[in-house]
Amino acid sequence: MPARRRLPRSSILLCVAAVAIAGACVSSAPVIDLPNLGGLDAGSRYADSVISLFVGGQLLDCSASLPDCDAGVPQTGVCGGNPALGPPDGRLLSLGAGDSVALGFTCTGYVTAHADAGDLAVYGTLGDGGAAYAVVEVSDDGNAFEPLGILDGGSPQTFSLSTVPTDRARYVRLTGAGAGVAIDAVQAL
Repeated sequence: MPARRRLPRSSILLCVAAVAIAGACVSSAPVIDLPNLGGLDAGSRYADSVISLFVGGQLLDCSASLPDCDAGVPQTGVCGGNPALGPPDGRLLSLGAGDSVALGFTCTGYVTAHADAGDLAVYGTLGDGGAAYAVVEVSDDGNAFEPLGILDGGSPQTFSLSTVPTDRARYVRLTGAGAGVAIDAVQAL
């Protein structure tokens, strides 16, 4: 695994500001009432739901078709079966510049802070000759997102919640910058 680079918070905020100025940031995912945690498991604490998807200037609100955790029924509708859900399987969700996806750990609990290790892993590929990257943000409520870091390295790339003012997160938002960002899976470690 390549050495993990830790960006100072000021660099992360500068990058997020640059993406916003370039018009790549999108509005927050909708606020939702979470279902009761239950039997559904996307596998080893991988993201199990798409909360929202913003691609090509179109916002798709997926919060109406969340998994039924108690019944073990996965997310349905147009958001169900998204390539970014579950463990890495080689199926990729492509994000262009300004596109974003908000993923949830609806049935699999939270991404939690660990003292000595990464807390979140993102599996995917980056194209555009190394110019593509994605802004990674986390949220506990699906509304207020905090910048966590920049996805710009190998797969998986790990991130630590030590850079944000929370010790847990239920949602992860990835916003593409440049062409060729493709997300395979997001895992709580």
